[in-house]
Amino acid sequence: MSELKLDPNKEYTLMLVKPDGYHRGLVGKILARVEQKGYVIVALRVAEATDDELQDHYEEHRGKHFFES
Repeated sequence: MSELKLDPNKEYTLMLVKPDGYHRGLVGKILARVEQKGYVIVALRVAEATDDELQDHYEEHRGKHFFES
C-alpha cells in the first residue's frame, strides 16, 4: 500500500462508516452524499479491527455492565 501524502496547509476529516452501514451496503450512498456536499474524497480503506485493537479502543469501558457483550 502506498503512503498517502497530505498537504499540511489543508484541513482533512476522517469519516468512518460503522459495520452495520457497511454490511447493509450503504457505503456508496454515504460517499455520494459526502461528495454532493462538496467534499473531495482523497483516500478510502476498508479495515476490520482485531480483537486486540478493539480491546485497546474500548479500554475506558472495561468492567462496565455492557462491555463483555
